[in-house]
Amino acid sequence: MGDFVIEESYVPAGYEKMTNIELKAVENAAGTALNITLNGKASPYKVTNKLADFKLKIKKVDQDGNELRGASFRLIGTSYDQTETGGPYFEFTGLRPGEYSLSETVVPNGYQGMSGTVRISISREGVVSIQSNPNVSGSGGVSNPNLIQLTVTNRKRGAGPLPSTGGSGTAMFFKVALGVISTAGGLLGSLYWLHTKRRGS
Repeated sequence: MGDFVIEESYVPAGYEKMTNIELKAVENAAGTALNITLNGKASPYKVTNKLADFKLKIKKVDQDGNELRGASFRLIGTSYDQTETGGPYFEFTGLRPGEYSLSETVVPNGYQGMSGTVRISISREGVVSIQSNPNVSGSGGVSNPNLIQLTVTNRKRGAGPLPSTGGSGTAMFFKVALGVISTAGGLLGSLYWLHTKRRGS
Protein backbone atom coordinates (compact mmCIF):
# COMPACT_ATOMS: atom_id res chain seq x y z
CA MET A 1 0.00 0.00 0.00
CA GLY A 2 2.94 2.32 0.54
CA ASP A 3 5.77 3.66 2.66
CA PHE A 4 5.28 6.31 5.34
CA VAL A 5 7.36 8.24 7.84
CA ILE A 6 6.19 8.88 11.40
CA GLU A 7 7.67 12.02 12.93
CA GLU A 8 7.25 13.25 16.49
CA SER A 9 5.55 16.64 16.20
CA TYR A 10 5.59 17.52 19.92
CA VAL A 11 8.55 16.82 22.18
CA PRO A 12 8.09 16.99 25.98
CA ALA A 13 10.17 19.72 27.63
CA GLY A 14 13.64 18.52 28.52
CA TYR A 15 13.58 15.45 26.28
CA GLU A 16 15.23 14.62 22.97
CA LYS A 17 13.11 14.25 19.86
CA MET A 18 12.73 10.62 18.82
CA THR A 19 14.14 9.50 15.49
CA ASN A 20 11.66 9.15 12.65
CA ILE A 21 9.96 5.78 12.22
CA GLU A 22 9.57 4.19 8.79
CA LEU A 23 6.17 2.56 8.35
CA LYS A 24 5.59 0.16 5.48
CA ALA A 25 2.15 -1.25 4.64
CA VAL A 26 2.00 -4.26 2.29
CA GLU A 27 -1.09 -6.23 1.31
CA ASN A 28 -0.91 -9.95 2.03
CA ALA A 29 -0.98 -12.53 -0.76
CA ALA A 30 -4.70 -13.21 -0.33
CA GLY A 31 -5.51 -9.53 -0.47
CA THR A 32 -7.46 -9.77 2.75
CA ALA A 33 -5.19 -7.84 5.15
CA LEU A 34 -2.26 -5.49 5.44
CA ASN A 35 1.11 -6.43 6.80
CA ILE A 36 2.58 -3.42 8.59
CA THR A 37 6.17 -3.05 9.72
CA LEU A 38 7.81 -0.28 11.71
CA ASN A 39 11.49 0.19 10.96
CA GLY A 40 11.39 -3.25 9.41
CA LYS A 41 9.88 -4.96 12.47
CA ALA A 42 6.44 -6.50 12.55
CA SER A 43 6.30 -6.87 16.33
CA PRO A 44 4.88 -4.10 18.56
CA TYR A 45 7.18 -1.08 18.44
CA LYS A 46 7.96 0.81 21.63
CA VAL A 47 9.06 4.42 21.47
CA THR A 48 10.84 6.05 24.44
CA ASN A 49 11.89 9.67 24.78
CA LYS A 50 15.36 10.14 26.24
CA LEU A 51 15.97 12.91 28.75
CA ALA A 52 18.32 15.44 27.17
CA ASP A 53 21.68 16.18 28.75
CA PHE A 54 21.84 18.93 31.34
CA LYS A 55 24.23 21.86 31.45
CA LEU A 56 25.55 23.61 34.57
CA LYS A 57 26.49 27.29 34.34
CA ILE A 58 28.20 29.10 37.21
CA LYS A 59 28.68 32.83 37.67
CA LYS A 60 31.32 34.01 40.13
CA VAL A 61 30.81 37.33 41.98
CA ASP A 62 31.96 39.17 45.09
CA GLN A 63 29.72 40.39 47.92
CA ASP A 64 28.85 43.52 45.89
CA GLY A 65 27.83 41.57 42.79
CA ASN A 66 31.02 42.34 40.85
CA GLU A 67 32.29 39.55 38.60
CA LEU A 68 35.32 37.62 39.88
CA ARG A 69 38.07 35.84 37.99
CA GLY A 70 40.82 33.51 39.14
CA ALA A 71 38.75 30.61 40.52
CA SER A 72 38.46 26.90 39.71
CA PHE A 73 35.48 24.58 40.17
CA ARG A 74 35.40 20.79 40.10
CA LEU A 75 32.26 18.75 39.44
CA ILE A 76 32.29 15.06 40.31
CA GLY A 77 29.58 12.49 39.56
CA THR A 78 29.15 8.92 38.41
CA SER A 79 31.51 8.59 35.42
CA TYR A 80 31.98 12.36 35.49
CA ASP A 81 34.93 14.42 36.73
CA GLN A 82 35.56 17.83 35.20
CA THR A 83 37.40 20.97 36.33
CA GLU A 84 36.85 24.45 34.91
CA THR A 85 39.16 27.39 35.62
CA GLY A 86 39.31 31.12 34.99
CA GLY A 87 35.94 32.79 35.24
CA PRO A 88 33.87 34.70 35.94
CA TYR A 89 31.72 32.19 34.00
CA PHE A 90 32.09 28.40 34.19
CA GLU A 91 30.21 25.73 32.22
CA PHE A 92 29.85 21.96 32.68
CA THR A 93 28.07 19.99 29.95
CA GLY A 94 26.84 16.45 29.32
CA LEU A 95 25.22 15.94 32.72
CA ARG A 96 23.00 12.86 32.99
CA PRO A 97 20.56 12.01 35.81
CA GLY A 98 22.45 11.28 39.03
CA GLU A 99 24.26 12.84 41.97
CA TYR A 100 27.02 15.42 41.57
CA SER A 101 29.32 17.23 43.98
CA LEU A 102 30.57 20.76 43.24
CA SER A 103 33.63 22.19 44.99
CA GLU A 104 35.71 25.33 44.62
CA THR A 105 39.30 24.13 44.25
CA VAL A 106 40.96 27.51 43.65
CA VAL A 107 39.80 30.73 45.34
CA PRO A 108 40.50 34.23 43.94
CA ASN A 109 43.26 36.04 45.83
CA GLY A 110 41.99 38.03 48.78
CA TYR A 111 38.64 36.22 49.03
CA GLN A 112 37.11 33.51 51.19
CA GLY A 113 36.21 30.31 49.33
CA MET A 114 32.85 28.59 49.03
CA SER A 115 31.85 26.84 52.22
CA GLY A 116 32.28 23.07 51.75
CA THR A 117 30.78 21.32 48.72
CA VAL A 118 27.37 21.57 47.07
CA ARG A 119 25.42 18.45 46.14
CA ILE A 120 23.39 18.64 42.92
CA SER A 121 20.85 15.94 42.10
CA ILE A 122 19.14 15.32 38.73
CA SER A 123 16.28 12.80 38.78
CA ARG A 124 15.24 10.58 35.86
CA GLU A 125 12.28 12.91 35.34
CA GLY A 126 14.56 15.95 35.14
CA VAL A 127 13.83 17.34 38.60
CA VAL A 128 16.85 19.24 39.95
CA SER A 129 17.72 19.55 43.65
CA ILE A 130 20.49 21.85 44.87
CA GLN A 131 21.90 21.56 48.38
CA SER A 132 21.61 24.73 50.44
CA ASN A 133 24.85 26.70 50.84
CA PRO A 134 25.41 30.25 52.17
CA ASN A 135 27.62 31.08 49.17
CA VAL A 136 25.37 29.63 46.46
CA SER A 137 22.06 30.60 44.88
CA GLY A 138 20.34 29.29 41.76
CA SER A 139 17.90 26.84 40.22
CA GLY A 140 17.43 24.42 37.35
CA GLY A 141 15.11 21.97 35.62
CA VAL A 142 13.67 20.82 32.31
CA SER A 143 11.80 24.09 31.81
CA ASN A 144 15.00 26.15 31.42
CA PRO A 145 15.50 23.91 29.33
CA ASN A 146 17.79 21.39 31.02
CA LEU A 147 19.92 24.17 32.45
CA ILE A 148 21.18 24.61 36.00
CA GLN A 149 22.31 28.14 36.81
CA LEU A 150 24.26 28.97 39.96
CA THR A 151 25.76 32.16 41.35
CA VAL A 152 28.65 31.64 43.75
CA THR A 153 29.54 34.58 45.98
CA ASN A 154 32.95 35.07 47.61
CA ARG A 155 33.46 37.62 50.35
CA LYS A 156 36.66 39.60 50.73
CA ARG A 157 38.96 38.52 53.50
CA GLY A 158 39.27 40.80 56.55
CA ALA A 159 41.92 43.52 56.64
CA GLY A 160 43.73 41.64 59.42
CA PRO A 161 43.76 41.76 63.24
CA LEU A 162 43.92 45.08 65.07
CA PRO A 163 47.29 46.05 66.68
CA SER A 164 47.84 44.43 70.06
CA THR A 165 47.09 46.70 73.05
CA GLY A 166 50.32 45.50 74.66
CA GLY A 167 52.51 46.21 71.64
CA SER A 168 55.61 48.35 71.35
CA GLY A 169 53.55 51.47 70.55
CA THR A 170 51.70 51.24 73.85
CA ALA A 171 54.89 50.48 75.76
CA MET A 172 56.55 53.56 74.28
CA PHE A 173 53.55 55.66 75.30
CA PHE A 174 53.88 54.48 78.89
CA LYS A 175 57.61 55.20 78.88
CA VAL A 176 57.05 58.74 77.63
CA ALA A 177 54.20 59.33 80.11
CA LEU A 178 56.27 58.07 83.00
CA GLY A 179 59.14 60.26 81.89
CA VAL A 180 56.93 63.34 81.89
CA ILE A 181 55.52 62.47 85.29
CA SER A 182 59.03 61.94 86.70
CA THR A 183 60.22 65.26 85.28
CA ALA A 184 57.19 67.09 86.67
CA GLY A 185 57.75 65.46 90.05
CA GLY A 186 61.39 66.55 90.02
CA LEU A 187 60.48 70.16 89.22
CA LEU A 188 57.87 70.28 91.96
CA GLY A 189 60.38 68.89 94.44
CA SER A 190 62.97 71.53 93.50
CA LEU A 191 60.44 74.37 93.80
CA TYR A 192 59.33 73.11 97.23
CA TRP A 193 62.97 72.96 98.43
CA LEU A 194 63.66 76.52 97.25
CA HIS A 195 60.49 77.80 98.89
CA THR A 196 61.38 76.13 102.19
CA LYS A 197 64.94 77.48 102.08
CA ARG A 198 63.78 81.07 101.54
CA ARG A 199 61.37 80.88 104.47
CA GLY A 200 64.11 79.57 106.73
CA SER A 201 66.65 82.22 105.81
